[in-house]
Amino acid sequence: EARHLLLWVHGGPTDQWQVTFMPRIAHWVGRGCRVLVVDHRGTTGHGRAFQQALNGHWGEFDTADVITVAEHAHAQGWGVPSRTVVIGGSAGGFASLNAAGERPDLFAGVVALYPVVDLADATERSWHYEQHSIAVLVGDSAANTGLYHRRSPLSKLDKLSQVKVLLMHGDHDEAVPLDHSVLI
Repeated sequence: EARHLLLWVHGGPTDQWQVTFMPRIAHWVGRGCRVLVVDHRGTTGHGRAFQQALNGHWGEFDTADVITVAEHAHAQGWGVPSRTVVIGGSAGGFASLNAAGERPDLFAGVVALYPVVDLADATERSWHYEQHSIAVLVGDSAANTGLYHRRSPLSKLDKLSQVKVLLMHGDHDEAVPLDHSVLI
């Protein structure tokens, strides 16, 4: 019988998985799940070119990389779509929702913790640092309104509705407003 497979995407989006003991990963492994941590393009710790590869492509390359990891894991027999869940917080939730919204056939569900779901809104209401980094990671919102929409999970609700979605979000979040989860 196939075991559960969790694809865990870090936040950031230009953060990284630390090479250290992670109780949240050990918890699931200890219960028989396979866990793959995804370091998509844009992740730090793999060289400057890899980190900067996400510039202009947030919502595109990170999403594609999560999909590629899921396809590879299934091809290797590490999991099956009906038992695969993609999980992430903030930008990791964004990539998780986008991946399942583009390829619901690869996932049974999504766990999205305080996810970014609307890039246009995030440029106006997230932390000051985040507002400016979005212009680098996606492009100037005034010039790319359609692009911001296409790369946001809100544009993928029809396909996203084909998988189970669990959202968790605090009501005092200053980085990603609670409205983002409410919209989903």
